[in-house]
Amino acid sequence: MATFFYKEPPLPSSITPEKLAEYRTNSYETGNYLSEKLFPRYLEKPLHSVEYSAYLYTLPEGFMVVLCSNGNHPFFMHLPTVDGTDLRRMRRLERLSLPLSQEVHRHIETFAKRVHVTHLDHSESDETWTLSGVPPFICIAGSWNQAPESHQMAIDWDALIRSNILQKQDAFALQLIHPRWKHIPQNPVMKGMSYKLSQVGFELWVHEKNTNALGNAQQETQEQITHLQDMITFIKRFEEASFTFHTTGETLPQGRGGINMQKLEAWGNLSQQIPFPMEANAYEDIPPLVREFRSPRNRTSEKEGQLIDRFRTFFQSLPGELHFACDYPLYEQFNEAQQAFQAAGYNLVRTSEGYIETNTLTDWLLLLKRVAYYSPPTPELRRLIQSTETYFTRKNRLRNAPEGEKNLLREQNRLLEPLLQERFGVFFNQYRGEILGRGRFGKDILLEIKRLQEKQALQQRRLPFYTFCEQGGGDFDHSGLLLLPDGTLDPEKLQDCLGVAKLKMWEDPILNRKILEKSDRYLRNANEQDALRAPLTDDYRWLFTDYIPNLDPGDKETFLAELGRWAQCPRSHAESTVQIQCEIPSCARDHLQLMRKIRADQTLCLRSLIDSHVLSLHGNVPLPQPFFGKFQAFYERVQDFVLRKAQGYKMDQYLEWGFDQDLQERFQHLVREPSDGAEYRFDPCSSTNSRELFRLLKTVQSHLANLYTAVDQVNRESYLSSPLLREEVEIMDAFYAIANEMLQLLGISIDFNSHKALHQKTDEIKKARAALTQPERYVVYKRIGTQGNTEVDVMQRGESSHLSH
Repeated sequence: MATFFYKEPPLPSSITPEKLAEYRTNSYETGNYLSEKLFPRYLEKPLHSVEYSAYLYTLPEGFMVVLCSNGNHPFFMHLPTVDGTDLRRMRRLERLSLPLSQEVHRHIETFAKRVHVTHLDHSESDETWTLSGVPPFICIAGSWNQAPESHQMAIDWDALIRSNILQKQDAFALQLIHPRWKHIPQNPVMKGMSYKLSQVGFELWVHEKNTNALGNAQQETQEQITHLQDMITFIKRFEEASFTFHTTGETLPQGRGGINMQKLEAWGNLSQQIPFPMEANAYEDIPPLVREFRSPRNRTSEKEGQLIDRFRTFFQSLPGELHFACDYPLYEQFNEAQQAFQAAGYNLVRTSEGYIETNTLTDWLLLLKRVAYYSPPTPELRRLIQSTETYFTRKNRLRNAPEGEKNLLREQNRLLEPLLQERFGVFFNQYRGEILGRGRFGKDILLEIKRLQEKQALQQRRLPFYTFCEQGGGDFDHSGLLLLPDGTLDPEKLQDCLGVAKLKMWEDPILNRKILEKSDRYLRNANEQDALRAPLTDDYRWLFTDYIPNLDPGDKETFLAELGRWAQCPRSHAESTVQIQCEIPSCARDHLQLMRKIRADQTLCLRSLIDSHVLSLHGNVPLPQPFFGKFQAFYERVQDFVLRKAQGYKMDQYLEWGFDQDLQERFQHLVREPSDGAEYRFDPCSSTNSRELFRLLKTVQSHLANLYTAVDQVNRESYLSSPLLREEVEIMDAFYAIANEMLQLLGISIDFNSHKALHQKTDEIKKARAALTQPERYVVYKRIGTQGNTEVDVMQRGESSHLSH
């Protein structure tokens, strides 16, 4: 007789395929779902348990859990909770907790020190490391199931952590990650740990202090200074070429024998030396045209006309396209001439023999012509230009004139000199206010250079204090921290010693007050310096060689971190550092998303630049009819797009129910009614008035931004897979072009800080546009650094991102 055993049918999964697909994309609900499943609010605590802080990082296709005991936050406060890049979003949930047994806690403290090391000779070993400044923590990888499964058992954290037993749930599985570390040639002694979630390219890595970080930062600062100096040099050369071109009737540069080919080639090379970010160089054809023009047989009127047309476009369009100003050379030349005039006793600059300095007066004449070109010339300025040219005409005639005529020319110029002196005085007074107010863009660059150079100098001056304290003291009297080689006290170094003392208010408050008081008296009262020199030296010798070296290890680590910040060292030079990075194969929609986000930020920047101008007294003006026609076409296109997008992808409302999944599903039908787009109202576009057009431009910006957010919260995946995403990028490109043209038509000058805000992502949009043609050859690289910034880079497979340096 056959025996039959009854088998319970499998229980249905607690999650639907649709919900699992949504969570896999890292939707707004993913974090809430995982938080409730991983860290339920009513979890039973083991006896004598240890409370662990949990950090949950969710990404498309996976997630990572970081566990560290309460109070031991080695670095996570430096990382952001929001990923503002809008691309392959990475979300972090914090303030989660997990009670673990004492046995698990002890296992974590041991396991967290084990690391698989790859050495420089490619050999491998398992080692036990205690990283300075990094309390023990562990990482757990989470992977989504391909389809819902049925697993009714709760997560066994003990088995997962102590025995690395895979924990399977209805929607996901959990596995412990073993840390690895690969020594790098640039710093072979640096220790760290890397935790990889390979299926999504996610990596968290932490390392001890990086002794190379300061040198790398200083090199980067020097590169920034060099780049800024290149900007100033380019502005001067570009302005000089543009001024010459336009003031000579838009002709090619002339020399004694005709066209000056050396200067023409210099003009052509400018198009290849542009130091400002640009999406595409529209002037790459100029150097080949110039090279072709070298040959005498190619110097036809047709070729010359072609070159003139290209230079006309180059000189007129480039500053507006790249948002830089060319008026700094005018400011600089005027300021130098005025100072020389004042230094000469409000007179013309003369040689030691009493003659007028010809080279200086030649420069001043060129300055007069520049002022007349950039500003409406007054009658006084015209007369001064004429008088100065008359002076040089007579001076040039002296070379070949008969002896009798020479005396007459000299006498005429001698009588003209007082008139020139008087008229130059009037000129400097008349134009001082206007010209000295120019050049803001170049002055901002020079201020940035000065700031970076001061930072370099400050690091150079303060770094010895950090090094001395980190090494645990030494020969203070000969360290150069306070005393000069002759044994006298250096006031500047005393200021720095005082700065260190203020960082650490040590345990003896009376001595603390005394040393601060004595330092202040020494710096303020020269009569007391001799009496205070020896006591101050004793006090600071005790501070640096006795008190600081004998701090408790924890207090000393904290103090060194504060000292590193005071010395303006990179954070990773003074503290342990963590970074999160993610490298994912890209697809076309990734690059479209990146382009849309950058364009949205750029148009917002342009809007802020225009805003204050159009509200001013002189900002409300009619704009040209051709621009108005382009604006109307753009405005109508946006209306049509917004209506189609809202009707196709936006729900009327979006309900956020937090952790209550059942309640959210019960009311899900309330968010399934489509929108008719009526909430996005567009006023008629019928006026060429700049203030009215700007109001409509703000409406466009607001509707596009609000609709994107609404669709992103409710229907993100469906929209990102639709053709409308590419169309929205095209609309954002058109929006940028319209706003930029309005900026130019209104004559709004831009400062260097606004230029940086506008173009800080120009290189990224250039790379994203190139990657659209072959997305399979590119990867998306994301990095979250210790300053809390989330950055994105698009790079070809096999390349190294500049963000990882």
